[in-house]
Amino acid sequence: GNQVTCSFTVNITDTEAPVINCPTLSSLPTTVNQCNRAVTYPRPTFTDNCNATIALTSAPSTANGSTFPLGITPVTWRATDTVGLTSSCTFNVAVYDGQAPLIACPANITNVTDTGRCDAFMNYPNPVTTDNCNTMTSFLQSSYPSKRFPPGVSTETWGVFDTLPSI
Repeated sequence: GNQVTCSFTVNITDTEAPVINCPTLSSLPTTVNQCNRAVTYPRPTFTDNCNATIALTSAPSTANGSTFPLGITPVTWRATDTVGLTSSCTFNVAVYDGQAPLIACPANITNVTDTGRCDAFMNYPNPVTTDNCNTMTSFLQSSYPSKRFPPGVSTETWGVFDTLPSI
């Protein structure tokens, strides 16, 4: 017998982009005695009606486990499906200076009044200060800015503070 055939094509187009969800991170303090921090974060999650892959698209220095500098660093990831549809998400890694500066005051001083005076001029060394981020300012709270001290016990108070905000 006679036979006739026909053919046609079926074209299905994926128009559904992947859905990607970035993690939410809280602010993190610097590593002790450092001005940065190695940060491990959860990998973003994603779904797609077809197959998709996920990749970090911001700088390689923002990869999971990298050392992040002080401040806010955006991290961007992108999910791409097999037909090239993409979705991206960005989250911030915030590193703050959580370490107070250190101060070491000079030793206590005992002296006598200057000859012919009822006070003594005292020239003492400044305290030694250090900070993990080298962003500090020291100050003197003195009742005797001329460094002339009367008889008795006087207290000089030095302080140091970070010039960077901490949380």
